[in-house]
Amino acid sequence: MKRAKKFPKDAGLVTYPNEDGYRETNWVRMLLYWYDNKLPFPTKTTDLVCTDDTFLIDKNDAKMHEKFAASLPDEFQCEYEEVIVSRIGPMALVAMQGEVCAPIGARIKDAFRRNMPIMVFGYMGEHNLYIPTRELVRLQAYQGIVIQIQYASPVGWAPEVEDEMVKGVTNIVKSVMAEPPKN
Repeated sequence: MKRAKKFPKDAGLVTYPNEDGYRETNWVRMLLYWYDNKLPFPTKTTDLVCTDDTFLIDKNDAKMHEKFAASLPDEFQCEYEEVIVSRIGPMALVAMQGEVCAPIGARIKDAFRRNMPIMVFGYMGEHNLYIPTRELVRLQAYQGIVIQIQYASPVGWAPEVEDEMVKGVTNIVKSVMAEPPKN
């Protein structure tokens, strides 16, 4: 009979990368933290804020905000994804944080390709999390659950993450491209 691997409950959250292991148990320790402190469990990722240490902490948790104050972005707090849209003449350039699964980028391109040239890039920014498709979330594939492993999130992606990404990015592109070009 194989024994289950035990994890240290008092080790705090393990940063990525970490050679000592236990990173995959971050979400369990985060749940224990909320339980021990009688805090309500979040139900969606947008209840959480990313730290530069690759942890997701509750927006209203003063204790965790104080602990991670040095790694919280000052000006632009990231809920789960950062997007930069710029333009060169009639062409939109879209940079999305982390590893956005290809079908999401394709849907963003499809929304604009008949009206203007558009280039979509992933891997921008510091957080290299996956932004999964609805199908990857449904299958509980690695890209859909790694947010719990690496980011200590007690909740996984909602199936609507793909639609929310496409909607959010297309709205930003429309906003930027509606502005007259600057000389």
